[in-house]
Amino acid sequence: MSLGRIEHNIMAVLELLMGVEENLSMLYSRLRFLSKDPRHKMIFGYLSMETLSHRIFLEELLEHNLDKYKTSLEEFKDVIEVLGRSFRDVRDLYIRSFETYELRQLIETAMKLENIIKDLLATYSVLQEFHKDDEEVVKILNLLTEDSSRHLDILRSFVSNSK
Repeated sequence: MSLGRIEHNIMAVLELLMGVEENLSMLYSRLRFLSKDPRHKMIFGYLSMETLSHRIFLEELLEHNLDKYKTSLEEFKDVIEVLGRSFRDVRDLYIRSFETYELRQLIETAMKLENIIKDLLATYSVLQEFHKDDEEVVKILNLLTEDSSRHLDILRSFVSNSK
């Protein structure tokens, strides 16, 4: 998907979110594989499964309201730019993970993921505001926000306990 050709609308936001979550899942799975500590393997395995389920939720959310999202919304332009950057950052971290062999490198990757998770949290907040009239969608977005907040806490704990 070329970012330069994306319409500035909610569909693009959801599609980018799905890509970020899917790439996060692959990266966490890769970090799980690279980790030698069984506790770290468990943590990264958990994060991989959670982010994959986030991608599925987002896909269902997109399908659920497809007609509603066809309206162009200029206010999502900044969100799309941030998500585009996050998408590229996660993809780059995944590619670099093939050259990761030491715990120090795993910690550096986890620290970089913190900013990406913060971007996801901000995006979920914007989507909650957009969907404030749809109770079911807000519940799903609340779940994604809570999960992502917990992921951020887990990454921070991993970094601080691994140093």
